[in-house]
Amino acid sequence: ARLAEGAAGAHNALRARGVEAGSRVAVRADNSPATVCALLALMELGATPVLLHPRLTEAEAQAQRDDAAPLLSLALDALPASAAAPAPHLWPDALPLAMLFTSGTSGRAKGAVLSRGAFLASALASAANLGWRDDDRWLLALPVCHVGGFSVLTRSLIARRCVVLLPRFDAAAVLASVVRDRATLLSVVPTMLRAL
Repeated sequence: ARLAEGAAGAHNALRARGVEAGSRVAVRADNSPATVCALLALMELGATPVLLHPRLTEAEAQAQRDDAAPLLSLALDALPASAAAPAPHLWPDALPLAMLFTSGTSGRAKGAVLSRGAFLASALASAANLGWRDDDRWLLALPVCHVGGFSVLTRSLIARRCVVLLPRFDAAAVLASVVRDRATLLSVVPTMLRAL
């Protein structure tokens, strides 16, 4: 209920600032409840979040904003915490769901616009391969600004399952959270797996 209120508050505040279907909105996407509420609100509006890594320098973030040309850059702490929920809206699968930037290992990071249909297909394929249990709780320690972390959010949203959100990866914190928060799913990259 708190998540729904937070997303509704963000939705109404963004709509009041002119955000609509097709708008691009830059978000310094850290692994926080405020980020999740903002992303859910943007999804509901049909807008495209431009996910910027929170550890980018201001010059790096500005270069990515220049590339994406967003309508606005979102200050998460300026969004209200709660509001009445808006009426749900279904958007076409071809509409972009997010713009994420490549790692830039072979040059300048490039923005990749990914559709709602792509994330839906990924979620359905994951569900077909892994299945879901009623008590599943997906521990999210990957950065939400990367496709892996963002996919955990979308897959869990579609399946109506819990996400356990960690601010950042720390091997000891992940292992403690698995026990404390009863996590049943965990996505990691090889370096994280070695640390665990």
